[in-house]
Amino acid sequence: MNSPIIIYDGYCVYCNGWVKFLLKRKSDYQFTTLQGNTFQEMKTSGVNFPNVDSVILYKNEKVYTQSDAASEILIGLGSGWNLIGHFFLIFPKTFRDAVYAFIARNRYKWFGKYETCSIPDAKDRERFLS
Repeated sequence: MNSPIIIYDGYCVYCNGWVKFLLKRKSDYQFTTLQGNTFQEMKTSGVNFPNVDSVILYKNEKVYTQSDAASEILIGLGSGWNLIGHFFLIFPKTFRDAVYAFIARNRYKWFGKYETCSIPDAKDRERFLS
């Protein structure tokens, strides 16, 4: 698994919207859900994942969570997005993570929840791990 892997909540409408956004802008990201087999296998293979229920970035054998994951993902997009990702890193991690946690806690209430994980378009399926 050489490509960065974004692990996200497959039931979250907001999270799925971000995945669609990323699919249009970054070709080397791969995706799997927190509910998927790939993530479960990664957890049992020795990768130390913290107990989180929102986005995780696994890149170069390093685990990024919460605001660090969001910033690293934006930085990885290049163009102007990397400036936004770097800008977020100016703020203290405790502040960034508090804002991130607030949004994560309310994401179902504000954006909704799917009953099942969404199925990617045929053209993007090879970028999704089971």
